[in-house]
Amino acid sequence: MTRNQDIRSEVLIQLYGVRPLKASANFLAKQARKSGNDFGEVEVKAECEFLLGQELVESLESPVTGEVKYSITSKGVLAYENQ
Repeated sequence: MTRNQDIRSEVLIQLYGVRPLKASANFLAKQARKSGNDFGEVEVKAECEFLLGQELVESLESPVTGEVKYSITSKGVLAYENQ
């Protein structure tokens, strides 16, 4: 797997674990570091945007803070479970 594929896989794992809640790229990066990965927030955000384009995740921007949070879609759940 490439690094980008590893990051996308980790994002799906993390979002699957917190569903139906949403999580920020910062939170996902912190959780990945706890798992022993060295993924940065910028890398995680870029791969979240890729997954968004694939319809595996959805995003919501907070009108108050402007922070973007991601959640896994049903299509993303099936992709994760079929890994």
